[in-house]
Amino acid sequence: MKIKGFGKLTEKDILEFEEYLGFELPQDYRKFLKEYNGGIPDYNKNCFYIKDLKEETMLDVLNGLTGKRGLDLKRWHNEY
Repeated sequence: MKIKGFGKLTEKDILEFEEYLGFELPQDYRKFLKEYNGGIPDYNKNCFYIKDLKEETMLDVLNGLTGKRGLDLKRWHNEY
């Protein structure tokens, strides 16, 4: 899946977010955040099947630490 990322993050950005959360993020997710900082998937390939739900779903956005239109992890963490 191709992703149009929101930019790159530094190790410091991620460490500050982990401190805010109170736990460490998984290494593969940290790598994703460093590389893309979230983003928008290619709309031609953004559907996938979830076996346990027995249905296909669409992925609109992957939230980053900073994002467009308020699509950032800290905002959503506070919301929910």
